[in-house]
Amino acid sequence: MSQRGISEKVQEMFNIGYSPEHAGFTAIPWMNRIGDIANIKYRSVQGKKFFYSKGAEPIHRLLYGAHLHQAIKEVGSVVVVEGEVDAMSFWTAGIPAVAVGTSKINETQLRLLISLDSEEVVLGGDNDFQGQLLNKQVATGVLGKSVISLLDYGVHKDANDVLTSEGEGGII
Repeated sequence: MSQRGISEKVQEMFNIGYSPEHAGFTAIPWMNRIGDIANIKYRSVQGKKFFYSKGAEPIHRLLYGAHLHQAIKEVGSVVVVEGEVDAMSFWTAGIPAVAVGTSKINETQLRLLISLDSEEVVLGGDNDFQGQLLNKQVATGVLGKSVISLLDYGVHKDANDVLTSEGEGGII
């Protein structure tokens, strides 16, 4: 994760690690809202291959980063992104973010997002068609419950692309 620009502090916040059982993969725990590990995503350190723990809570019932609800509430704003690395990219820059784990948000995840009681929800889907669809789904789901803002990544594809290209200052 350090090669992707994710700070050591943020890696610790999210309990990022390795498992000897899954050599060559980074362990990315998904916590429930109270901070218990509900599932673990194992992502290859070489490419984009990944898999989840068998028999664990499905990620479509979780919102990555929602266990940090106190910090989100203190700031009053949260960015909604697709993937865990993008969420951690924002946290590295000191900006609270949550990830849905895909390019679609479902009703369970929307309820979790609304329960964060954030004054502002920032739409941070990837800079592509699927990311724009996610942004529309989130905006529709929180309409009337939070102020909605939209991020513009410019020439970059997502938050981590901004972080690795321009550093923490570029993501703000």
